[in-house]
Amino acid sequence: MVARIRRLIVVGVLATVAYSFLIVATRGFCPGGAASDSDLTDDAGTLNGTAPTCISITLRPSPVLHVVIAAIVIVTVASIVIAQVSFMLIPLVEWNGAGTFSYPFPFGAVETVISTPTIP
Repeated sequence: MVARIRRLIVVGVLATVAYSFLIVATRGFCPGGAASDSDLTDDAGTLNGTAPTCISITLRPSPVLHVVIAAIVIVTVASIVIAQVSFMLIPLVEWNGAGTFSYPFPFGAVETVISTPTIP
């Protein structure tokens, strides 16, 4: 169980790092520019003698997604621990061969198989 939780945390960290690297992008645009004789033009190509205004935008990772990934990992680890502890607390040794058990936890599905032992 500990190895699975460790693997989940490592995968969460790797997903966060991959997201941080893959989400980065940048774009820029300058309407107008320079004519062949070094005069400055506007976006329509008209000579105007003034330098064009440029824009640059950058996409970066949102801290909100880092928090969401961390919350998913924390909730998953907590649900694993709650399910395992609840499963171990089922009073199996008190079963008398009749009746059924109640499984009051929502983080796992318990399958019950009742059979007779095979005696050779």
